Amino acid sequence: MTDEGNKEPRNRWLALNARASGDAAVASEVYGELHAAYDSAGRYYHTLSHISALLELLGPVRERLRHSDVVEYAVWFHDIAYDTARTDNEEASAAVARASMKRLGLERMAIPVAELVLSTKAHRPAGSIDAAYLVDADLAILGAPPDVYDRYALAIRREFAWVDDARYREGRSAVLRHFLERSPLYLTDEFRVQLESQARANMVNELRKLVPLSSAS
Repeated sequence: MTDEGNKEPRNRWLALNARASGDAAVASEVYGELHAAYDSAGRYYHTLSHISALLELLGPVRERLRHSDVVEYAVWFHDIAYDTARTDNEEASAAVARASMKRLGLERMAIPVAELVLSTKAHRPAGSIDAAYLVDADLAILGAPPDVYDRYALAIRREFAWVDDARYREGRSAVLRHFLERSPLYLTDEFRVQLESQARANMVNELRKLVPLSSAS
């Protein structure tokens, strides 16, 4: 995941497929579908930049993963279906993942990849170190430097542009409180040590900005 020659998304994807011995022609087709999905209108955070960020975050812990290529495929597919008006995006993404892995000739990986995609729904997997690292990487943005976090929060608001301010503040506050109530937030030592404190500070600060409909207390 950290190969300097594979930083461009398409090259990363093709390198992954080559390692896994997937069908090269189908891999190009699937990448086109991934690109189209992540580049679709209405996405401001859940884009290919998000995928690249997760791959970078997981690079340093690759050796700790039991099935690193399965995790990487899950990164690519985990947000391929993303509609802020729906509540079944992870299920839809998992279905796309299963079908795509079979098309690539990698049926042995189809169910494991889909299960990892589903683990990002509740962000609280049990018993899988691979799922724990994937979920922690997906939540790493919460522990970003404050200026980066603020841009992330704005991007999420733009993705929910169809929701009025009152409803958005209420819903976003509930999400932040949910994460703040978790102890610890991050499941792996690496992410917890590096990000936990900053993540909590960021979320409390965002909650304060969401008043008067919510408070950080």
